[in-house]
Order: sequence, then structure tokens, then C-alpha cells
Amino acid sequence: MFNNISQYFDKCLKPAAADTPASKEHRLQLASAALLMELCCADQNFSNEEVTELKKILHECFSLKEEELEDLWKMAREEVS
Repeated sequence: MFNNISQYFDKCLKPAAADTPASKEHRLQLASAALLMELCCADQNFSNEEVTELKKILHECFSLKEEELEDLWKMAREEVS
């Protein structure tokens, strides 16, 4: 489980040289969303409604873009395949 997510963290969530508080917060939100999606997939028993609701919550709480959420969901699904 967590192999893709580790690679994602290494690639996308490392602090930048000119890090701002907003970019730090966004990275933490992406990391939290990635972990939640991984956990959602862990039991390999998820419905479209569950996924839709999780994406809605993450969008509302973290203001993540649809593209970011789709990328995270795809990565999480690949872990269970």
C-alpha cells in the first residue's frame, strides 16, 4: 500500500526553496487528501457515492482542484490494483 503515495510525496510535496505559508499549507492539504484517499481504497470496498462524497469534502475543506483530486484518486486506485 503506500508505495505510490511515497513517490508522490517525494516528487510533489517537497518544500520549495522559496516556500510561502500558503504553499506549505497547500502541500499539507494535498498530503492529507492523499492519505485519506489511500485509506478509502484500503478495504477495496468503496462505492461511487463514497468517492464522490470524499472528493466533495476535500474540495470544500481544502479548496483542492478537481484535477488534483482526480490525480490523487487515480494514484490511490492503482495501489489496490
